[in-house]
Amino acid sequence: MRDAAAVIHAWVDSVARSLAGRVALVTGSATGIARGCAVGLAEAGARVAVSYRKSALDAAETLRRIEAAGGTAMLFEADVTRAADVGDLVTRVERELGPIAILLNNVGEYSEKPLEATNEAEFDPMFRSNVDTVFLCTRAVLPGMRRERFGRIINFTFSVLDTRPSARVMGAHTAAKAAVLSLTRTYAAEEIGNGITVNAVAPGVIVDNENIGDVPCDWIKEMPLGRFGRTSEIARTVLFLADPASEYITGEQITVAGGYGL
Repeated sequence: MRDAAAVIHAWVDSVARSLAGRVALVTGSATGIARGCAVGLAEAGARVAVSYRKSALDAAETLRRIEAAGGTAMLFEADVTRAADVGDLVTRVERELGPIAILLNNVGEYSEKPLEATNEAEFDPMFRSNVDTVFLCTRAVLPGMRRERFGRIINFTFSVLDTRPSARVMGAHTAAKAAVLSLTRTYAAEEIGNGITVNAVAPGVIVDNENIGDVPCDWIKEMPLGRFGRTSEIARTVLFLADPASEYITGEQITVAGGYGL
C-alpha cells in the first residue's frame, strides 16, 4: 500500500498536469488567503492573474513569491466592486494571458460588530464587497467559460454559516457570506451542462492570514483539532476544486475549519 505522502505527491503531480497552461483570475490576491491560493495555483501550473485594488506593493510581493516558486503571473489593478472595472479586467486578462478557466472570488470586507450597532454606511459596503463582486466577476467570465466548455468558479464563504452565526458579532459579514453561498448554488444550477462548476470554500480561523489581525487566545479552546488553520490548507482545497477531475462536485460548500462546531 502506498503511504500517504506518496498519494499526496501523486495527486499534486496530477493537478499540475491538469492545470498547466490554464488561466486563473484571483481577486484580492495581494495579501491573505488569496495570496496563498494564487501561489498554489501557479505552482500547479496555472498562469495567474493577480488582481488588486490599491495594494500595489503587496501585489508585487505575491508576484515575487509566485515567480520564486517557478510560476507565471501578471498584476492587474481593478476595483471589482465596479462593473466597468470588472469588464475591463477580464478583457485585459484574456488578452495578456488567455481564456480564464478558473475564477477565485476572494474580495470581501470583514467586520466584527453587532447588527444592533451597525449602521447603513457600514452594512452596504459589506454586501458591495462580498456579494456584488461575486456577481460581477462571475457574470464577466461566464461567456468565455461557456465557449471553452470549461470553468471552475470558487467563492469564499465563512465557516460559521454551518455552525453558530449568532455566536460572534459578525452579523453583516455573515449575512453577506450567506448571500454568496446562495449565489454559488444558483450559478451552479444554471451552468449544469456547460462544463462549469461553481463551489464555495468556507475557511475557519486562518492564522497566517494578514487580513484578520490578532486572534483572541481563548478561541483555540473551540477548535477540536487544537489549532488554527493555515493558508496552505485553504489553497489545497481550492486546488482540489479547480482540478478538472473534480467535475462531479458543484453547488457545494467545503468547510475547512478544523472541525469547528462539532
